[in-house]
Amino acid sequence: MVQYADYADLLTNLPTIAEVLDDQASELGRDFIPYRNHVYRVVNPSLAIVGDSRVELEKIAVATVFHDLGIWTNKTFDSIAPSVAMVLEGWRTDRGSP
Repeated sequence: MVQYADYADLLTNLPTIAEVLDDQASELGRDFIPYRNHVYRVVNPSLAIVGDSRVELEKIAVATVFHDLGIWTNKTFDSIAPSVAMVLEGWRTDRGSP
């Protein structure tokens, strides 16, 4: 018998993710909502694996929200380097280390 997940427990709004996505809304353009949905499709299973402590949640939120942003900010599918650069140059400098 197939069991279905309890979708009421899924995270759909984390402050760190909302802040980064709001900052990048113009770059994401019409892909804002699809990318936001993609981020939460990665966040929720990740938390199911590692647990939902506050520290782990913040690490996963930062890693997930930035993981593909370079596609839009640098107009490339080789997103790893520009995405990492965004975290190292912008996030930590402007907002404190995650």
